[in-house]
Amino acid sequence: LQECCLIMGLMCNSSKTSETYVSCEHFSVIQAQYWHDPLHENTYRHKSIFLAEINNEKVLNQTYIENLQKLQNMVLIKFTRDSMVVPPESSWFGFYAPGQAVDVIPLKETELYKNDRLGLLQMEKDGKLHFLETNGDHLQFTEKYFISEIVKKFIK
Repeated sequence: LQECCLIMGLMCNSSKTSETYVSCEHFSVIQAQYWHDPLHENTYRHKSIFLAEINNEKVLNQTYIENLQKLQNMVLIKFTRDSMVVPPESSWFGFYAPGQAVDVIPLKETELYKNDRLGLLQMEKDGKLHFLETNGDHLQFTEKYFISEIVKKFIK
């Protein structure tokens, strides 16, 4: 949302609050649908119209798990200087510890992973889950990097 705020000004500033879940931004600004408020977990889980749903944090949807299991590979890329995805570890399904926005819990310590609510634990056991890290801002990589690190290694 940081990059979004530079572009959209005041409208986006309201997207960083719990009001995001009831505002018009949540329905019309794509970035707002990815907002996970670490200070208001219950509001996030109950009011989020996309992220909490697709991450199986509301009601367990077995179809989401089954669909992810159909992938041959799932490549998660963390950009170390990401200005869009905050915290950058959320690119790997890590997130802030509940109730604060400082300390990050890595994927393998999250309930999402330990309870396998998305099938990520199973994907890792099957060798399908891959973690890449690159020094750069959000989606800033070269075609050469994309071909050598993703296409040649993971796309068959």
